Amino acid sequence: MGLELPADLLAWPSPPKPTHVVLFICGNPGLPSYYTHFLSTLSKAIPTAAIFALGHLGHSPQNAPLTFSTATAATLSEQVGHKVDFVDHLVKKYSIGKGQDSPKLVLMGHSIGCYIC
Repeated sequence: MGLELPADLLAWPSPPKPTHVVLFICGNPGLPSYYTHFLSTLSKAIPTAAIFALGHLGHSPQNAPLTFSTATAATLSEQVGHKVDFVDHLVKKYSIGKGQDSPKLVLMGHSIGCYIC
């Protein structure tokens, strides 16, 4: 993609061979930490799942620019591409779609995260 903007990523502990891989895409303001309680509860309810929450490019508060510039802001298309890249990473890492015993991919989102899913 060419963008060097940060995006927060949270992950919950999972077994080596999970039954499901869950990717949660945040709504605005794009910070996965807003969903920690919800996703921790989900992790306890489905202990066989690998759960990830991915934030939006450039929305990380530690790296937020002090001024706004369209040169440093990701477009919606770039945000979607970033999430597609991460899905591709998960598919390879967990061999999703490689037989009956491979884990199922579950996409979840809130607000704009639903649109991105």
